[in-house]
Amino acid sequence: MYQYGFIDPINDYVFNSLFGFPKCKMLLIDFLNSILKLKNNNCIIDLKYTNNEKTFNDKNINVIAETKSNQFINIVVQINKRGDMGKRSLYYASDVILHSLSKTAPFKDIPNFIMINILNYNIIDPSLVYFEYNNNEEDEEDEEEEDEDDEEDKEDEKNDNEEEINNKEINNNKKVNDNSKEKRKRNEEEIIEYRKSLYERCHSIYTLKEKSSNKEEIYKNAIEFHFIEIQKFRENENIKKLQKKQYRWIKFLICPEAFIDSKKKVFQKAIRILTKLGNDRSFYPYYYQKEKDNRDYISIIEYEKKRFKKGFEKGYKEAYEKAFKEAYEKAFKESYEKAFKESYEKAFEEGFKEELEKVRSERKRKSDIKITLKMFKIGKKLDEVKEFKLLSKNEVDILYNFLYDENTNSSINMLATNLNIDENALKEILDSLEIHYIDKGKKRKT
Repeated sequence: MYQYGFIDPINDYVFNSLFGFPKCKMLLIDFLNSILKLKNNNCIIDLKYTNNEKTFNDKNINVIAETKSNQFINIVVQINKRGDMGKRSLYYASDVILHSLSKTAPFKDIPNFIMINILNYNIIDPSLVYFEYNNNEEDEEDEEEEDEDDEEDKEDEKNDNEEEINNKEINNNKKVNDNSKEKRKRNEEEIIEYRKSLYERCHSIYTLKEKSSNKEEIYKNAIEFHFIEIQKFRENENIKKLQKKQYRWIKFLICPEAFIDSKKKVFQKAIRILTKLGNDRSFYPYYYQKEKDNRDYISIIEYEKKRFKKGFEKGYKEAYEKAFKEAYEKAFKESYEKAFKESYEKAFEEGFKEELEKVRSERKRKSDIKITLKMFKIGKKLDEVKEFKLLSKNEVDILYNFLYDENTNSSINMLATNLNIDENALKEILDSLEIHYIDKGKKRKT
């Protein structure tokens, strides 16, 4: 058995070994019925896996589920995926929906679609929702501005005295500024409450709704995106939610030890699978590497949050002063809120977001190269490694020849150039795996 207790079920490979194969169908059915709160005729009684994987992997779990009322649902479960999860989910959903309908079938036969994203990090950061939330009031502000413009036009027609018109314009602008201050104060109070609710919301569900009625109407049950943030369930204010039947599998993912004596067959089987995986030595390289990748990713997020928090007051003050200056200069053309929003969003997008994506991309590249080399070292064949699609086929060939072809140049500089990666980063990977290379005419000691 794994020396530190049970292996972590939230690990991509472990999760898919628990739920991603036909032999584990009963576990996934119970998991989905619980998370989605499906009961009576809506509950799932059977499902068919549409991705035919025969070995452990970290890919999505795709199934077509059949309910008690003979309805079919396309369901996709993703674990610990990264990178703009909102757009990523939309992209993946479009592909699944596109291929769920035969050429001769009518559109009404398209199954409903549900995507469940289980994330071991917080995707919805309450500290970054200020301006996005304020956007909801833009339409209302536009309508108010149109009404004010109409009133001003009428006043212009009625008044021939230029001095009187100017005085009224000044009074109107003063009234608008006073209203803006009151609205900003009200918005700030609402934002505080909204942020608090986001800290307490561990399970977010997004659907297609008509904007004014806030109802699904013609898209009822057509598509759902679920985002389950595991880290929020660990917080003191949210931990009681794990006692609910809906989240019993989330509790299992966080603390499988609590289910050792469970009398339910699904949890007994899940414990047996975890124990078996913990004793499978061929599973360790994949498990440990994925654990390291997940820890590194979470560390990056935490580091960026701390850095953002540290520089937030300074950046906020600078953006505030710049926005105030611009708003003052454009007092008769546009509102203070719009000027502030433009200058802040530009500063944010060009700084924090760009740098974070760059760091994530570089770390993923290093991880993919390291995993590929590890697979060769444990005896995986060239074609088997290519099937994982971590790197391009050409890059896999380059690494294979570097390791095994005596006629291939063993220069670290040449390899770094061919792989388009920083030489020092590549040295760090090769040194950690004890792979020899030539550096400036001298072979590395092994």
